Amino acid sequence: MNRLKTATTIGCVCILATIIIFALFHPVIRLSTIVAFIFMLYAEIVFFGGFLFVEILAKRTSGILSRAGVGVTIAGYSIVVFLSSLLYLLHGSFFVRRFLILQIFFFVVAFAIVAILASFANSAETSDCKILQADAMINNFITELSLIREKVKDKSLIDKLIESIRFSDSSVVVDCDIEIEEKISQLKKIVADEQIESEEYKKLIEEIEILIKKRNIQTKNMKQGGV
Repeated sequence: MNRLKTATTIGCVCILATIIIFALFHPVIRLSTIVAFIFMLYAEIVFFGGFLFVEILAKRTSGILSRAGVGVTIAGYSIVVFLSSLLYLLHGSFFVRRFLILQIFFFVVAFAIVAILASFANSAETSDCKILQADAMINNFITELSLIREKVKDKSLIDKLIESIRFSDSSVVVDCDIEIEEKISQLKKIVADEQIESEEYKKLIEEIEILIKKRNIQTKNMKQGGV
């Protein structure tokens, strides 16, 4: 939040300084100078407003792509607009229409690049969230099984499940993750009730093993675009 306030303050100072310098410069007031001056102010507003926009965007999408892609594009666009406006002002050209066409061209190019990069940033953030969700679920499975392991004498079966889960793809969430979670919860309840020697205990372990294999198939199909 401090960075946003700082950017706003600096932006206001720069805009005020531009107005004062323009007034002290005593240019010949005509349509071309007015248009050039307006676009200089516009460039500064875009530059510092773009900084605020990128900071807000970075909180909702991929921060790296937002700042490195969208931020650099907006900054580059505003600098190009400011310099071209300054040159136009100093040159004293009367070709207002050509100048406006050039500015429209700059805007369209910059807008297209920003829109594409913002879309990429949003997609990257969605993908990162899914990976974090899948990783958290796998870690939760391992934690739950590790707690179960501490309460049983024969740890080999649980160790096998933990090992299988640990080497399962943790980059995506698949349908059978819910089934695995339910089965582990049932296994946890059986262990808490001290029914380790029951047939249901062994059956649940076998079912979890099958579900883990099923999970590996589903993750592979998802990565390959299969159903």
